[in-house]
Formats: sequence, C-alpha cells, structure tokens
Amino acid sequence: MIQDIAPHRFANEFLPNAQPNKDDLVFYVRGQEVAARRVGQTGIELPRVGEDEVTAEGLTFLFSLDGRACWLAPEAGAAEPPEGYELVHNRALRMERRGPRELMLAIYTAVHLADWYAKNRYCGACGHEMAHHEKMRAMRCASCGNVVFPRLNPAVIVCVCDPERNKIVLTRYAAGRYHAIDALVAGFVEIGESIEDCVRREVREELGLEVKNIRYYKSQPWGVAGDVLSGYWCDVDGDPTIRMDVSELGRAVWVGPDEIPGQPDDLSLTNEMMCLWRNLRQAPQDGEYKFYGWQTADVVDAQGRTPRDLYDLLSGLWCAQTCAPRMRSSWSEQNPTYGQCSITAFLAQDLFGGEVYGVPLGDGNYHCFNVVGFCVFDLTSEQFGNRTLDYGSAMLQSREQHFQKAEKRERYELLRSKLEGCD
Repeated sequence: MIQDIAPHRFANEFLPNAQPNKDDLVFYVRGQEVAARRVGQTGIELPRVGEDEVTAEGLTFLFSLDGRACWLAPEAGAAEPPEGYELVHNRALRMERRGPRELMLAIYTAVHLADWYAKNRYCGACGHEMAHHEKMRAMRCASCGNVVFPRLNPAVIVCVCDPERNKIVLTRYAAGRYHAIDALVAGFVEIGESIEDCVRREVREELGLEVKNIRYYKSQPWGVAGDVLSGYWCDVDGDPTIRMDVSELGRAVWVGPDEIPGQPDDLSLTNEMMCLWRNLRQAPQDGEYKFYGWQTADVVDAQGRTPRDLYDLLSGLWCAQTCAPRMRSSWSEQNPTYGQCSITAFLAQDLFGGEVYGVPLGDGNYHCFNVVGFCVFDLTSEQFGNRTLDYGSAMLQSREQHFQKAEKRERYELLRSKLEGCD
C-alpha cells in the first residue's frame, strides 16, 4: 500500500522551529494537482529549495521524509510553480505508476494538508483571519481562541464475500466519477454510528445486501481525499441478489478468484484486499510441490532462498519433537507437516517478513500460514490431504500470544536451531 515505504521513513511530527535547507522538497499544490517533472517512464521529481525561483521565503513545514524536511509553497501551496515543472493531477501520476512510492505518499499527504490550510484561512466561529499555531500543526484565531486541527474523514473499504459460492463483490463508480477501475464498496462514517454499522449501511445502500461476520483487516491514509480508511471483510447474510444504487455505482457484480485482475498499481487498501482474497482462494494446481501457494511463492530471504527452498529444508527437519504435543502421537514421517503450522509460519515470517494468518478450524484452534504482500503460502497445508481450507476466513495471528505457551516457543526454537544448522 502507499504507506508501505520501508526502509524509507515518513515522519509526520510537526517541527515549529524547522528552517528550510538546500534541497528540501517544496510542494506547489492547486487542488488535486502538484508541481512535478516527469522523469523517464516511471519517475518524478519535485521542486527543491535552492533551485531557480524556489526560495525559502514563505514556506510552511509539512513533514519529513528520510530525515529531510518537506515544505508547502507560499499561498497554501498555490504559488506559481518554478520553470521546468508542470501541475499534474495526482491521479495521473498514480495511473502512470510514477514513483518512487515514498514520494507518492508525500504527494498525497501534501495535497491533504494544502487543502486544509487553504480552507482554514478564516475562523469558522467568528470570521477573523487565522494564524499558524506556535506549537502544534493547527490554525488558531487570535480573536476568539478557536483552534482547528487537520481534518480526517473516517471511511470504510468493504470486501463483501459469499463463502458458499467462493465469490466477492467488485464495483465500479458511476460514469464520470472516477477512473473505470475495479473497486470494493466504500463510504464515509456518518454521525452517531460505529464503523461496523457504517459497513452494514454502506453495503445496504450501494448493493441492497445484508451482511454478517464483519472482520477488520487493515487501515490506510488516503490524503488526496482527506481520508483514513479502515478495511473490513464481511459475509453476505441471506439473499445474494445485488440491487445496485445506480446514482453511486456503474457496476456491481459477484466475481470469482479468476475474474479479479486487480488495479493498475498496488497503492490502495482496496487493491490489496481484493488481490489477497483472490490469491487466498485460487485453487492450487498440480505440480512439484504439495504446499498451498507454491506456484507464486517467489519472495526471497537475505540468503536468496524462496519459500520453496525453505520447504525443502524443513522437510528433513520436521519431527515428532517439533510437533504440537496434543498431535504428537499421530505424527509420522509420511505426514511430516502435521502439527507444525504455527512454529513453521513464524519461522517463515522471520525469514520473509509479512504477516501470519490463521484459518479457524472450528475447535478453537487456528491453522497458520504466511502472507507477504500479495504472496500467500502455506508450508504445512498438505497435512490436510484433500480437505479444502477456507483461507478467506483467516484472521491475523499474534506471535506474542502464540508464544505465551512455553512448549510452543521451545518447539519453535528447536526448529529454528535445526534450520540454522543447515546454513
């Protein structure tokens, strides 16, 4: 997503005493447009302090990127851009897949703040001119004392699932509203409602469906709309017939995993959710490896190994001692992954990063697997034979909670030491 910029660092701390330095970035913003220079097929450059026509006068501190201060141009960003740069709509930069990603995050956030500064030049309580607060990122009225902070609009992204038919709802906005790209149900949280109630209401209004089993996924800043987005999964409750709100949407259909191409970039929470669902639910093909997701398990660790390489190594390391105690009596060399899921998934997380998710098994336990970006793999799935797991119902797992059990931590450390012995 747009905020996933590691190892780069975006720091939003407000520094009231910061002073512009040579080569600091300066954002010239008019509405949704930003002054930029296209470089090659995918690059962009922004104006910098010290370039011709870019002075340190009248700048407003915004945030820091990799330790370098970023500033808003005079007139709440609306000053005339320097020669050699053109005003480009942020959506055009996105559709052209410009970057790098950390610069796109900075652009989206600068658009957010520029809009807020421009709309709060005068006090909404008494009408007097506002001034920058001396200590906080806020505008303050010297006449009545009114203090205004940057506005954030809470909104939801909703992936509506039909577990029985292995489908989700994809939408497109009505003609003329946005680019014609696939999306999920989305909407703003209204006064007096919880976020879960917002999920129910938005799905009901846009699709005419009722939902249940609402589950939180992740959140995301989306500065060009002033939003902070929360992503949720939910299941259709009752009749799955879509009754689309044509004033909001131009398309709303149930689709299966093979009908989800994804958006043209990987910046949005919407795209991550729909592609994650697709990758989790696609049926594995026959092939050399038996574990789920082996075909696309192409992430690499510091030594250049993929999950397939890890599987090869672990196949000779899994044993009765690394098996969960309650399952140990049934472990065998013919079914080596049996009872190994959680310690294996957390070991894979050590190597490849990402998150560990768990499929509820109905007995209070979870079967753990790995999600690294759009790469989904389950190194111990073959223990279930022909049984199909409902990966779409998976929930994020906590390493700390799992390792509260001393025996599980000991098994994990044993497996890890055995793997280190192979290096």
